[in-house]
Formats: sequence, structure tokens, C-alpha cells
Amino acid sequence: MQRLIEMLRSRRGTWLVVVLATAPMLWGLFSRLKKHNHLFADFLQLSCAAARSNAHQPLYGGAPCAGMDAMPFVYIPLVAHGAAAVSGVLGASGFTFLYAVLYIAAGLYLFWTLVFSKAVSLAPVERAPLMTIITGSALSWGNIALPLTALIVGAADSILTLPIVFGAAVAIASMFKPVFLVYLMGLLYAPLPLMRRAWVIGASAICGLAPTALFMLFGGEEARQWTAQTLHYVLTQAPGYGFLGWTSALGVSGVGPVVAVLFVLYALVIVISGWIVAAKSGLPDRERVWLGLGSAALVIPRMMRYDAFLLGLGMIVLAKAARTMSPVYGRRIGIGVYGLFALSWVLNVAVGGNQLLLVTPLFSLLLVGMAGWRLCQLQRPTAPAQPILLDTVPL
Repeated sequence: MQRLIEMLRSRRGTWLVVVLATAPMLWGLFSRLKKHNHLFADFLQLSCAAARSNAHQPLYGGAPCAGMDAMPFVYIPLVAHGAAAVSGVLGASGFTFLYAVLYIAAGLYLFWTLVFSKAVSLAPVERAPLMTIITGSALSWGNIALPLTALIVGAADSILTLPIVFGAAVAIASMFKPVFLVYLMGLLYAPLPLMRRAWVIGASAICGLAPTALFMLFGGEEARQWTAQTLHYVLTQAPGYGFLGWTSALGVSGVGPVVAVLFVLYALVIVISGWIVAAKSGLPDRERVWLGLGSAALVIPRMMRYDAFLLGLGMIVLAKAARTMSPVYGRRIGIGVYGLFALSWVLNVAVGGNQLLLVTPLFSLLLVGMAGWRLCQLQRPTAPAQPILLDTVPL
């Protein structure tokens, strides 16, 4: 066993784990590229909307653009007009090429940061399993969530020194996807003065929501069409793998008063639980931020496969935080987290992505359970940290 542990910690062993962890994702991506199955379909909706904007055609409703396997356009007109401006300068092919380059660069940056960078003080071999919850479709759809997530991750290192940079990154991302405001939880969990966090969070939220709010207030019939199309697509066609996905799997479709109240309560419990773990478990400052970003993914009501990049890193930071609670329970939670990764790998191979419907509620339970446990242990001395994976076997 000691020889196996040493082998896994070696460079060759690290790359072996990386290859195994990413194999289902890469195979799924290759299969979709080979079959042209919904390839870049989410980008095509943006390209179609840009073409409609340039032709002064309605953005919402109507038939898809000719020759495009595009999804319904669910962003505000400002996004379409911005894409139209770029497409008008570069042409449709140039716009596609530019987006593809940025998209690939963002994907590689996310992979390097989450697995190999020094963002978390754990060896790459202990972080690589987080890739098991990423599927090939998370990449092949070409959704703008991936480059926006890379933007937020790139700005996360500035939270402790220049939080306004992170706030600006979240605000920009939220102009495209207002739900990305949840990533301000990374700033909420940071060990910074309360007022400094409050004004950055407030300014970021106002700037990020302003375009959508102004469109809904003054957009008239176009705003009503956008609302109807977005709600139909989100609630009926693709509820995702977060809270709305759970309710849909239980046979509850739509967002009625009961579902809305339950989601608000769930979100509050997740936010508070994550803060308790971040603030009371002795995590380094940077890892408090990463736990906030990982926990934020759970609060996205319609979490899609391309929203899961930060979820895995949050799970690994949670396992590290568990070490300060108790050597025994910390080891068990660590084994539980990596067990979820192993199960996710199997389900990724078997069902190609639906494993998130299982991983997200279990991770939520782990987070809430750890917060409750920590509250019970606050009056006891902190146990010495124990390794979470590779050194747990007595020699």
C-alpha cells in the first residue's frame, strides 16, 4: 500500500489519475464531435441572434435560422446586439473562429487552474478526480458559461487584495447570465472587512442586474416575449441538475409558490452552512474563497453540466476542511467525497452526465452536515489536520 501511495504521488502516477479522471469527459466530447450531436448548439443561438439583429428581425419566437441547429435564444437583446456588432466587423466565420479560440483557451485555463495551479494547497493528484463530474457535453455545447466561469476564476485570486476586480468580473458575467451573481459568495466568504465586502457585493449586483432589469421594465412586448420563451425553455425543456432538476425529477414542474419558498430556504441554508464551514474550520484565506465559489454552484437553481466546474473544487475544499473537525470524521468525509467522484466516474460512463442529479444533493447534505457538526464542536479544541486521501492507510 505504501508503494501504491508513493506511485500515485509521483509525476507518472499524477498523470495516470488525470487521464483516468478526464477519460469519460474526453470520450464523450470525442463522440459528440464525431456525430456532430448538438455541436456548439448554444453558440449557434448567439450567432443566429446576431444575424437576426443585423437583419432587424425579432429575436424571440419564430423558426430557427436556416442551416443552424440552434437552441432558443434566452439572453437579453443587449447580448445579441453586441454579438451582431462583432459579427458585422469580422463576418460570421470570423466571429465563429474568434469565439472558438476564446472558448478553447477558457477551457484549458479552467482545467489548469482547477487541477494544477496553486489555488488550493493540495497535490494535483488529489484534485484531478473533480474532473469526473464534467461531461463531454459540458464542452461540446459551446455555452458562454464556460468562458464566463473562466473570467470569474481568473479574477478570484484578486479577492483578497483587490476585490473590486472580482466584483467587476461577476458583474460582467451577470450581464449575460444574471444567475451568476451567486458567485459573489466567494467574496462573502473572504476574510475581508464587512463594509468592504458589502459595498463591492452591492455595486456588483446593481451593475450586473441593471441591463436585465431595465429591459424588463422598458422592453415592452419584446421583454414579454423574452420572459415567456426563457421560462418555457428553462422550466419545461431543460430544468437542469440543480434544485429545479430535483423538483422536476420528483414530478413537480414549474415554479409555483411552494417551490419558490422551498428554494429560498434551501439557498439560505447552503449559504449559511458554507459560511460556517469556511469561517470556522481553519481554512486558508484563498480556500475560503474557493469553497464559496463551489457552494455557489449549488445555489444555481438550474445548474447545467457546464456550471459544474467549480462544484468539484468546492467538494475537495470541503473534504480538506473536514480534517480540522475530527481525525475520524474528517477521514470519513474525505473518503465520502472521493467516493462520490468514483461513483460519478461510473455514472458518467454509463449515463453520460445525469450523475449530477445524484452528486448535487449529496454534496448539499455533506455541506449542511459539516456545518452542523462544526457548530457542535466550536467549544472543543481543533484536531490536527489529517490527510484526506493518500495518507489515510496506516502503515
